[in-house]
Amino acid sequence: MDKQFGFLEVCAQKLNSSHCGDDLFTNMVGEGKPVLLAECCGELLKIGKDCYLGIAQIILSSYEYINIASKAIPKSKHTWNDCIHVIENWNSGGDFDRY
Repeated sequence: MDKQFGFLEVCAQKLNSSHCGDDLFTNMVGEGKPVLLAECCGELLKIGKDCYLGIAQIILSSYEYINIASKAIPKSKHTWNDCIHVIENWNSGGDFDRY
């Protein structure tokens, strides 16, 4: 098995086992301001940037989503960066759970 494929297969399993997977996907392809829960951001950061963005690229290269990939790929990177800020604020004692 190809190393890259194996890596992304494990990533997909991590993301699918997370109850936040659907929320993260909706944030990537949906319209409007994303809603990011601290809990989901924490799970996303545990999964890792390469893992998350790799899976995002595979999903968005599929026929079903190719027409929105030019917006959704940058949006997925933005979600990653937003989650870093959410977790930093949460760890510093912020009393909110939505960004």
